[in-house]
Amino acid sequence: MRSDRSATIREIESQAAILDALPAHIALIDAEGFITSVNRAWRQFGDANGLHSPGHEVGVNYLAICDGARGKDAIPAHRAANGIRSVLESRALSFSMEYPCHSPIEQRWFVMTATPLADGRPDGVLVMHQTVTAERLAEASLRDSELRFRQLAENIRDAFFLQDILTSRMLYISPAYAEIWGRSCESLYADPQSWIEAIHPGDRSAIEQKYKAALSSGRIELLYRIVRPDGSIRWIQSKSFPVIDNAGTILRRAGVATDITERKQALDAMAASEAEQRNLVQQLEAERARLVAAQRVAKIGSWDTDLATLSVIWSEETHRIHETDPSLFHPTHQGFIALVHPADREAVGSAFARSLDQHHANAIEHRLLLADGRIKHVEER
Repeated sequence: MRSDRSATIREIESQAAILDALPAHIALIDAEGFITSVNRAWRQFGDANGLHSPGHEVGVNYLAICDGARGKDAIPAHRAANGIRSVLESRALSFSMEYPCHSPIEQRWFVMTATPLADGRPDGVLVMHQTVTAERLAEASLRDSELRFRQLAENIRDAFFLQDILTSRMLYISPAYAEIWGRSCESLYADPQSWIEAIHPGDRSAIEQKYKAALSSGRIELLYRIVRPDGSIRWIQSKSFPVIDNAGTILRRAGVATDITERKQALDAMAASEAEQRNLVQQLEAERARLVAAQRVAKIGSWDTDLATLSVIWSEETHRIHETDPSLFHPTHQGFIALVHPADREAVGSAFARSLDQHHANAIEHRLLLADGRIKHVEER
């Protein structure tokens, strides 16, 4: 029996070149637990980590070393020894376990497997340690990303969602959905299309058509009203985009739905105000046109004087009466006085001053001295 076992081990050891080419740490252990052979990766790991002590070299009893482990490594080491024995004793076809093996400078995880060297009563086992550090770090990073996403999604007023593109199953919806729609997140998980039922009847048909037309691309922008269970109406703006794998296949649809009711109401109010202002301006312009026409027919001009600055505004008919060019002559109180006949200037100035003191209508007749020497009689009120 011992000769057959040795022959089996020698047969496995003859494949050392193949084992050395494998990145996993591999050792051959006989039925008593002694290491009979290790590959290059096993030796390199021991050298890099200072593991020249018994337990990692050919000729030592691997099971005894595992049984004698103490401290933080004791539990996984004892479990490994028990698992290897279960294979050697044919109580298990194979054994596998994952364990941490952190160094002072990095975190590491490995999977150890033990498989028999022969069918029937095993004469030994092949023990292999493979690193799964990249997978565990990726999982940890993904968990951290998901945690940050959830913390972000659950603390803002917008509703974030993630949906499977093939089944339309809702994978995630943030709590803001319940606040905006007035319906539970569970109802959307149960029926991913229930959000459409909440759309205002006046918008539903158009939104359904637009949604279905853009669903295959995963990129959708919608603006619509919803009716909450309490009857209140909210305006929703939603945007979604595709989540694509390395092959370009659309796997999921992610997006955000925002309640823009207050913004929409403010914009509508602003638009109504602007429309009202435009209407008022049109009315004022029409009124001004009528006033200009009336002054032209009646040969009556109008003017306004700012009492703080004495700046003056003349109507078109006032310019015509004084025979001044509106593009060249900019009316002022002193400029007006200069057009009055010199013999009437004092009386006109006094009448203007009295109108300020008396706070009631005042009138005076006077003459204008035009640039060509002509005299024109006017009445000021």
